[in-house]
This record gives sequence, structure tokens and C-alpha cells, in this order.
Amino acid sequence: MKQFSNLVIGVIALAVAGCEGNTGGFDRANWDAGKGIYAEDSTRLKMVDAAIAAGVKPGATRSSVLQIIGEPDDVGGNASSWFLGLNGMVPDPLTLVVTFDANGIVIKTNIART
Repeated sequence: MKQFSNLVIGVIALAVAGCEGNTGGFDRANWDAGKGIYAEDSTRLKMVDAAIAAGVKPGATRSSVLQIIGEPDDVGGNASSWFLGLNGMVPDPLTLVVTFDANGIVIKTNIART
């Protein structure tokens, strides 16, 4: 079941990448303005691929991630989360989860249901 769930989340991520309004560019001001907005037209959900392309990816430092997308909405253990919103395909809100190693280097990014 977990593999199916991961497949669904992967399909959602691809669908988000192709959404109208996803210009491919990352705009920090719009990202910040989207904090706390969990509607289906969430700016953050539309911009998540651009945020990853801007440097929120494996190998990046914690400080560079924070410089790109700001303080996380939640922190637990070695992972930080930024809430993205709803996409209409699953009932749960989606979250960008960035996992860091002990040295503060990104080892994984994924989109998860909250």
C-alpha cells in the first residue's frame, strides 16, 4: 500500500509541474505570500518544482535552503516541512519535506501528504 501511496504522490508532483500558472520561475515573495493558504490554487503548490530547481535539492546546505524558501512550517528530527496546499487529487494537504544529514546537507526532498 505504501508503494501505491508513493506512486500517487509522484503522479501528483508531475501533475503540479504541468499546471497552468506554473511558470517554472521561483518567486520568493509569492512563496512567502502563500504561507497558510491551503486552497487548491495554492501558490506554493504551483511553485514547488521551481523551488526545487532553484536549489532546494540534495547537496544543498540548510542555510541555502532557508535563504531560498524561508523558515519551515514544521521541523521534526532531521526533516523540515513547508506546507503546500491541496491539489484536488487527494484529500490531504501536501507538504514539501526536506531531509538533512547531520552536517545540514540536503539528502532528500519529497512531496508528502500531511
